[in-house]
Amino acid sequence: MNRIVEMIVCLALALALVGTECVSAQQLKDGVYYAEEDDFDAHDWKGMMTLMVKNGKITEVFYDEVSKSGELKSLNNSYSQMMKQVSKVAPKEAAEKLSSSLVTKQDPAKVDAVTGATDSSVRFRALAQKALKEGPEKKSGNYYPGFYTAESTYDSHGYKAYAAMLINDGKVANAWFGELDKSGAVKSANATYSNMMKQVSKVSPAEAEMALTRSLVTKQDPAKVDAVTGATDTTNLFKKLMGEALAHAR
Repeated sequence: MNRIVEMIVCLALALALVGTECVSAQQLKDGVYYAEEDDFDAHDWKGMMTLMVKNGKITEVFYDEVSKSGELKSLNNSYSQMMKQVSKVAPKEAAEKLSSSLVTKQDPAKVDAVTGATDSSVRFRALAQKALKEGPEKKSGNYYPGFYTAESTYDSHGYKAYAAMLINDGKVANAWFGELDKSGAVKSANATYSNMMKQVSKVSPAEAEMALTRSLVTKQDPAKVDAVTGATDTTNLFKKLMGEALAHAR
């Protein structure tokens, strides 16, 4: 009798595992996969993730977190510097490592945890699994819904530009732009630089970035974004990177 009970228990466990089996990259259809967390976490952040699949493999991952007020975690200087000081890793750095690991491992469950970002690692894995289980997105108008990014290389001053956008119902619903150094510090939060630019160009980095992102949401075309007087280089870089990000959605 005990043997029969053991067999029944084993069968029940096997069926449970089948029901929760992870999606294998070998089963994937080519396309764009998107998912966001259902709720904001205890710190009012919610993850957004887009996976690009080609030839049955995950080729690109776009991931970040947004706050209830609409800020992007990677570009929130206060949070980024606090996390860097406490955990020795900034949000952008953690997201890059997790994304790279997913492309390498091709399995959310096997993504390497990032030291100092344990909670983010767990949530990243769960969100990747959710995106894969929900299946490829259908194009709405000219674009696939999702979160898309593009970035430059580091410039001679040690900063790289980061552009991100959220596509919903075939339109650019929101956009973010900023420049970060290797520690995750946001350039527009540098008071010395901001004051100097404001004095010389009559516009601060934060003001220029806000004007550019608003123009993109209004114009819906990076090429048609209104140039910001006194921020020509920033405008050109913004248009270039937002064009690259939008190209992923096509």
